Amino acid sequence: MPLLRIRTEIEDRPGRLAALTAALAARGANILGLTVQMGTDGVVDEFVVNVPSGGAGPDELAGAAAAAGGVRTAVVPARPRDLVDEPTRALALAARA
Repeated sequence: MPLLRIRTEIEDRPGRLAALTAALAARGANILGLTVQMGTDGVVDEFVVNVPSGGAGPDELAGAAAAAGGVRTAVVPARPRDLVDEPTRALALAARA
C-alpha cells in the first residue's frame, strides 16, 4: 500500500475537517497521521495516508479534497518516517544521548 502525503487548506469552521476526512475515506484512503496548523485564510491540514494497491491515485485524492472544500492541495509520496512528528523525533534522539 503506497503512502501519500496530502496537504490542503480548508475553512476554519465546524464540520470542514469531518467532510474532508469522509471524502478521503470514500476513496479508500486510510488516514495514519494528521497535523492541523493555522493558515492565513483558514487551516492547513496535512495527512499521511495509505491507499490500497490499485486504489485512488494522487489526482483522484486531490479531487476529493477539492470537492470537500480544500484549496491549494498537493498530494505527494510519503515515507514511513513521515508518520513520526518532529517533536517526537527530537525527544527520541535526545533520549539516546
